[in-house]
Amino acid sequence: MQDLLYGVLKVQKFVFKLEPLLEYRKRMEELFRRDFLEAGRMLEEEEGKLETLRDAYQKSVYELDRLKEEGGGTTELNLHYNYINSLKHYIEEQKKIVNELRAAYELKRKELVESSKAKKTVELVKERSLESYRVEANRAEQKDTDEIAALRFARNKKDGV
Repeated sequence: MQDLLYGVLKVQKFVFKLEPLLEYRKRMEELFRRDFLEAGRMLEEEEGKLETLRDAYQKSVYELDRLKEEGGGTTELNLHYNYINSLKHYIEEQKKIVNELRAAYELKRKELVESSKAKKTVELVKERSLESYRVEANRAEQKDTDEIAALRFARNKKDGV
């Protein structure tokens, strides 16, 4: 009680018991974020390759049409037909790659969203725990203050003041 009379209120520091879980979920979210960004980078790269193949295909078709109009030789026309057919094949293969990467990208996005939700849940629990701690600390401080006031009043009354 002597400590209370001199104004030294002892309040315990807030300790969140689930802090290790929160730190783990933060690390997991960061890992999922990196994976998501990497998947996005890979998807973008492969989409760029697909676009390049499509551009080459369009240019080759245009060139083939020009050769036909100018009466190009059979050998040259056959080379362009073969090249265009090869481009069609590469475009189809590249579409498959892009579709697989798009699916992987969506999966990584979902993992990141779930990880963020899991982290946010623990953060909300921490916020609620901290608020509860603050309310309890304020209540204890008010109780101590009231007790000090009552003791001073009783002492002053005893001393005749």
